[in-house]
Amino acid sequence: MVATKAVGKGRVVYAGTDLGLAANLGDPSGLDRLLGLVLARVGITTPGGIAAPVGRRVRIDHLQDRTGRVRFAVTHNDEETAMTVTLGEGSWRGLYDHQRVVAGAVVDLRARSADIFIAE
Repeated sequence: MVATKAVGKGRVVYAGTDLGLAANLGDPSGLDRLLGLVLARVGITTPGGIAAPVGRRVRIDHLQDRTGRVRFAVTHNDEETAMTVTLGEGSWRGLYDHQRVVAGAVVDLRARSADIFIAE
């Protein structure tokens, strides 16, 4: 059961189960769905269109220059299998595996790999 209630200028979300415990025991799907609903409701999205598998050991970091323009995307896939991600807006070139990625296209990250993508 999930309930919400207005409190002051915000909202409280109550889930009638221990989603944190389930996540720690290897099933983060309930917590992921609840957090996704809350984030969607308040309009929070990932910066620059980044998308990675939820609950997996995959990380994408955008590095910006002094003007705030994204220049690099650093990826790290710590999973035993390949993972598909979206780096975000713009075109990219992989520094190590030389992948070329057009705006919004998905990238296959090899298992246990890291790369740096350069914004073009």
